[in-house]
Amino acid sequence: MTAAAKLIRGGQVFRAAERDFAPADILVEGERIRAVGADLPAPDGVEVLDVLNHANPWRNYGAR
Repeated sequence: MTAAAKLIRGGQVFRAAERDFAPADILVEGERIRAVGADLPAPDGVEVLDVLNHANPWRNYGAR
């Protein structure tokens, strides 16, 4: 992994086929998304950004 790699942990991704949101982590290296999935392991030297507790106006998008 490069110094520019980041793991965004605790986010939500939109699944187009299911038309809903799902919990997921996103591994980004430079300008490319390298992996998306639940509970991704953090490679050595990767900065981890925990977004689970951040204010998110879209968190309840579509909730009824």
